[in-house]
Amino acid sequence: MSNIDCDSIPDHKLCGYLCTVVTVQPPHDHHAVPRNTRMCTAANGTETYFVSENDVVLLPINSTQKENSESSRSASSRKKSSRIGSLNVVRQLHMLVMHRCLSVDARVIGVSLRQCDDGEEVRIVVLVDVYLPIALWSGWQFPKSGSAAVALLKHLSTVACFRSAFECNLSGFNA
Repeated sequence: MSNIDCDSIPDHKLCGYLCTVVTVQPPHDHHAVPRNTRMCTAANGTETYFVSENDVVLLPINSTQKENSESSRSASSRKKSSRIGSLNVVRQLHMLVMHRCLSVDARVIGVSLRQCDDGEEVRIVVLVDVYLPIALWSGWQFPKSGSAAVALLKHLSTVACFRSAFECNLSGFNA
């Protein structure tokens, strides 16, 4: 949780932000992650996720759907899909943070509940500020992960007024 309590990250420059929608891992519910809860990326085996200061795990939505569908698929089809599939944003962020290519400051900005066939479904919006090392502007290059960094940077937004408006518009999004 190295970046969880920093408002400004030393030797890094804010280059943009992105929002991602995740879901809370049971047994926790939406009350465990109120608005402005700081998050960081973590991994356990092949699973990559956000985790809060109080150890609440937020999973990418497709990973929970993937778990449910993989039990019904054959081993050969699972192996084939894992080779074809692309990295999700949370996995890219985690990989780049671990390789010291960038730093992130992530926090919850919205929580939504909705009724579905299986009960209640929780969706959580996480705002991720992405910081690049200042050394990048003086010739430093990304080690090993250059293509992943470029793929992630394509998803970043840099317009500050949109970011502020987005945060304000989500104030009514909390359940």
